[in-house]
Amino acid sequence: MTASDGVGLRLGVVRYLNALPLEEGLENDPRVSVVVRAEPSELAHLLVRGELDAVMGPVEILVEHPDYCHVDGPVVACDGEVGTVLVHSRVPFEQIDRVRADPASRTSNALARQVLERLSHHPVEVGNFPDAPALVVIGDEAFAPSAPDHPHVLDLGLAWKQLTGLPFVFAAWIAVDDSIMDELTEIVEAAAARGLERLDEIAMASAPRIGISPERALDYLRHKLLHHMTEPMRQALQRYLATEREWRTASRRRRGSATSS
Repeated sequence: MTASDGVGLRLGVVRYLNALPLEEGLENDPRVSVVVRAEPSELAHLLVRGELDAVMGPVEILVEHPDYCHVDGPVVACDGEVGTVLVHSRVPFEQIDRVRADPASRTSNALARQVLERLSHHPVEVGNFPDAPALVVIGDEAFAPSAPDHPHVLDLGLAWKQLTGLPFVFAAWIAVDDSIMDELTEIVEAAAARGLERLDEIAMASAPRIGISPERALDYLRHKLLHHMTEPMRQALQRYLATEREWRTASRRRRGSATSS
């Protein structure tokens, strides 16, 4: 489905502040029929089910679907501290063995496991563990301070940078069908160009909803985030995806061995 069909593209975008500069004016583009705003995990489901043509969604989608395409352009990324992709923990990070996943997340949950296993040098499970000593917190909710009983806070963007020397890409424009990529790229690059010119206005309008000051929102948009793909980001994305695929392959082998025994 493309705009040339007279229907328009069905697009999905992350509902968080970090993606707002990348969606400016999408609803007014005649090549777009609908824009859905949702949490990253929901966008991934909608794309896979064929209910959307493309999403500014979690790069974790590319682990499960390596045949999907992504725009080599606007992204949600960081090069060090990001501030809104965190692990809150009751215990020091090297003692963590289980982490409660954020149900809104896909990429950040897997990133937490990758980082914590390298810090602790032992396997770390991430899942629906209500009694886990640590939890993943992402998006606008991460602006709130951690609970008093979770005094240890790990910024996953900063930890990844310290471990790899690379930036990290959390979200990109992903599509199932490569036939829409030229048109999609034009649409989303135009939207990003408009939005990145309006960071002050976006911060001012969004801050009350999130419960932070406009100054903090603007600092986040300008200094914590990167919105253009670079060669180091491409390297980082490939490293993350390769590591995650290797982990999943090993997990399937372990399950297969346990079943056969």
